[in-house]
Amino acid sequence: MQSKDSLRSFGTLWGSPVNNGRFIPCRVESAIGSVTHPESIVSNLVPQDRTDIQATTSLPKGSLTLDGKGSSVVFDYGVSVAGIAFFDVDSTDPGVEIQVTFSESREFLDRPSGDGPISYLAGPATYRNPILRPSAGINYLTEVQGGQRWQKLTLLTEGRVVLNSIGFIATISTVHPTRLPSTFSCSNKSYNHLWDAGARTMQLCTAAKGSTPPLWEITEQGALISATRAIKHRASFDWKAYTLAFDVLIHRAGCGWGVAMTNLQGYIFYINEAGYLRAGRPESERLAHASISVFWGFTDEDAESVENIHLGTTQLPVPIVQDASISIRTCVSPNEIAVSIDGIEVHRISSSKFCFSPITQSTEPQGCFGFGPGADGLATYTNVLATSNLDGRTLYEDKMNTRSSLDDFGAGTTTLDCLLDGGKRDRVVWGGDAAIMGPPVAYSTYTLEALKGSVDLLMSYRGRDGRFAAQVPPTHPVGPGVVSIDDDQYYRIKGYYFSLSYELYLIQSIYDAWMFGAISDGQLAELFPSVEQQLKRVETFIDENGLIFCGPDHAHDAREFNYYDPPRIGHSTKLNAQYVSSLRQSVEFARSLGFNDAEKTYQSHADRTAEAINQRLWNEQIKAYGITSASPEVIAQDANVQCILAGVADADRSRLVLETLSRELSHPEGVLAFDRTSGYRQSISNFVSGWHLFAAFKAGSQFHAKEILDKTLVPPSLPDHPAFTGTLWELMLTDGSPGMGGFTSLAHGWATAATAVLPAYVVGIRPTAPCFRTFVVNPTKLGLSQASAVVTTPAGKITSEWNSKSDVFTLHVSAPQILRGTVDLSNWGFDCENEYLIQVNNGSKSPFRPEKAEAIHFIGEVSIIIVAQPVQ
Repeated sequence: MQSKDSLRSFGTLWGSPVNNGRFIPCRVESAIGSVTHPESIVSNLVPQDRTDIQATTSLPKGSLTLDGKGSSVVFDYGVSVAGIAFFDVDSTDPGVEIQVTFSESREFLDRPSGDGPISYLAGPATYRNPILRPSAGINYLTEVQGGQRWQKLTLLTEGRVVLNSIGFIATISTVHPTRLPSTFSCSNKSYNHLWDAGARTMQLCTAAKGSTPPLWEITEQGALISATRAIKHRASFDWKAYTLAFDVLIHRAGCGWGVAMTNLQGYIFYINEAGYLRAGRPESERLAHASISVFWGFTDEDAESVENIHLGTTQLPVPIVQDASISIRTCVSPNEIAVSIDGIEVHRISSSKFCFSPITQSTEPQGCFGFGPGADGLATYTNVLATSNLDGRTLYEDKMNTRSSLDDFGAGTTTLDCLLDGGKRDRVVWGGDAAIMGPPVAYSTYTLEALKGSVDLLMSYRGRDGRFAAQVPPTHPVGPGVVSIDDDQYYRIKGYYFSLSYELYLIQSIYDAWMFGAISDGQLAELFPSVEQQLKRVETFIDENGLIFCGPDHAHDAREFNYYDPPRIGHSTKLNAQYVSSLRQSVEFARSLGFNDAEKTYQSHADRTAEAINQRLWNEQIKAYGITSASPEVIAQDANVQCILAGVADADRSRLVLETLSRELSHPEGVLAFDRTSGYRQSISNFVSGWHLFAAFKAGSQFHAKEILDKTLVPPSLPDHPAFTGTLWELMLTDGSPGMGGFTSLAHGWATAATAVLPAYVVGIRPTAPCFRTFVVNPTKLGLSQASAVVTTPAGKITSEWNSKSDVFTLHVSAPQILRGTVDLSNWGFDCENEYLIQVNNGSKSPFRPEKAEAIHFIGEVSIIIVAQPVQ
């Protein structure tokens, strides 16, 4: 192993199954100061077109020299990439320090912290500006950098360093989108860029089991932890009055820990040694004395949408000596939090400084403890002891020197193949994100094991009351199946749960996993009793109107994707329509498994709630569904498209809804998530717009589908966009910029719907039974002259291509013999004023009427030619 200053060695610490080569920069964007030959270590190949140059196993032969404090160089990788940053150092002067800054968008690269910190969750790369202290040979940064196009090297010290190469050891698949198991292509280059960006996003948001190094290094002395925010102990969410004691050896900069941490904020403490100066900060901030600081929040640095409150800094009465053990004790009580070092009290927070927790709905300290040394810190933690202040019993004890320590804090490697919400952030298995990522998996990467792993991980943390988990970090061990505690307050503060909507999203993921072949009929039978328990839980919210009702006491259950806006108290249209969808999917489950009574019950409940939505939540004045019964005038994009997708809206209302959304939510940069007078944040959600795209095609509206594609989804995917990353974004502002500044995830799985929709509706390949045992080819013209797709199934590949030139339409489909296909040309867009002749498999020609087109059934292959005839 390398020295602590050069950080961990790569490849010996854990057995990564990913061996897909390296990402290296494609060009030098700029250089300042004494920078020699930076162009010699780049590829000069820009991976923005449909060419297979995304990753490499070879390196350029050259060397870059940085000489003198302040010299810097900016590298461009062309598109967003992910992995472990490496630096092949030819030579270096002693004491050299290099700040390495990362950013998805160029806009945020020159900030001291890049586009970080990523403070929601403690995991890979909390900080986006680590310091490299190079030594000759290959150097690695310990944390996974999950998404960045841009990288900046800045020499913080005087001295000289020579680099032979830099880049990332890939922790994701590096197969170019055009060579994935499932592919798409059409005559519109913009749509090809969009599909590629979605496929690349899926790669960044897919984590293979064991593909990332553990967040901590377990040694005989304890847990060696480098620069992260505090990682929470998984089983202490409901602790109140307790004392945390531990020993720590500070190897660099300082140490940090947290107490009373919920799944959001907590009290975070940092000890920094004398002389410490955080990278990028002015010399005036260098510490003259060792100190302790405390913050309420996530870490010691703010990010967009994440504010941390500084509660005070105190000079320490004892010196901090590197690599000398100190004992820290933190007592958490209802009235104060007190910290001592080696028996000497060094800091105290009185109740007057306690902060209100939106999770516990109280100022009384409650929640987890955790460890993380903060920016640039490196420390070894051991002899951890947590005891109850009430009776003195031991709550937790560990020397932090075994594998079980990683499991206790969820600090190990990726537990299962799984789908992450974002590459850079949050890097969590979220039910809502996974719910829309299932189809893009099938239509691009075909990593069905990641879809199944996401279902398995979320299902392993079910509540005793039947609720499904909404979010589980991929480094957490597989859970017990059912969490034994049955207390709503516990679920409210426990990080795995979020809202009713997010519980129901898991049923969507199960449905997709079943339809695309990620889970078998036998596995569905094992999951179905849990689905029944979840539906039973939701039924407890049904009122006399036949609708789910969440009152103020259940505001946490009424939250949606827009967590930054108020919850939807009362009768929420979106939640009720989503419940109808879940019920109708469960009808299919029950029918397939032969559970006739369950099938009838769920069909009855779906019909009841759908009728109630139409009776009570439809607003005839606005020709759309209101967001809630209490705010019927507010137009929410997600509520209305969910009514179309769930079959709540009939054909006429579906048409009216799409027209209203186009009229009332249209904006030059895309479709707004809420109308302008709603009081909700004015932004453009690629998540909801993805569902909107599905709904437009389901309703048969090529006009509205094209409007969503062209105005909302395509622009950020094009190489000429100023914030282009080659991936798809979490959220946009109304000026077209990232929706939460640098904090925004610009490779976000919930934005990838178009990567499924284009092959599924434009080429038209969709399953009509699990595993594509039966499937339909139902193409849509969408103003194109050609479209083709390859869709991988458990039985093999289905390929389809159509062409439209002048008055001739051709279609060829090929599929495994075991599958049964149907061609349906009713949605393609033939002009019903024309007369046509159709020829199938070189047979005889016969008249073809688009408005009365009959389905064509086939096994294996089918070729179709349709020719327009002059009108007599």
